[in-house]
Amino acid sequence: MVWQEADRVLGVPYDTPIAGFHTATVNTLRLWAARAGDEFDFSLFNAGDYVRAVQAKNASEVISKVLYPNDNFEAGRELRLRQEYFFVACSIHDIIYRYKKSHNTFAQLSSKIAIQLNDTHPAIAIAELMRVLVDEEELTWEAAWKQTVACFGYTTTRCCPRPSSAGRSRSSSGSSPGTSR
Repeated sequence: MVWQEADRVLGVPYDTPIAGFHTATVNTLRLWAARAGDEFDFSLFNAGDYVRAVQAKNASEVISKVLYPNDNFEAGRELRLRQEYFFVACSIHDIIYRYKKSHNTFAQLSSKIAIQLNDTHPAIAIAELMRVLVDEEELTWEAAWKQTVACFGYTTTRCCPRPSSAGRSRSSSGSSPGTSR
């Protein structure tokens, strides 16, 4: 498999303060909005093809406009996968960025951050953290795996698959983020 950049989507953070009950503690809930890497294609626009000129922009921004699309259709399954990867990638990159502000190595990563997965959808975060640590931060596979295993916790309340997703592939289009066949 060869890395091939497909779409460039920017994650714009929006912080919401969450005040504790009967306490002075205020935590931050960080949410993400998807924005297109390129506003529109000037060459298509100048050629009079106005709809296609903004098609990539609209496709990028739909990622965060409406969550939980109907996954009874191929387009819905593909959008869910794009959403899952987008939110996970934004969060992992934000975590690593903040960690690196006060640490020169990744030796203490798992003692400083904890990522709790509460369902199967964000499980892609494990692969994304490994990808970032190995490909971008140049850790060895073994060092990255040690930190990744120690960073993640998992909880689920579901004991059976949802009827809408039982027996169906998560992605049948073959378009996984950052790859090509």
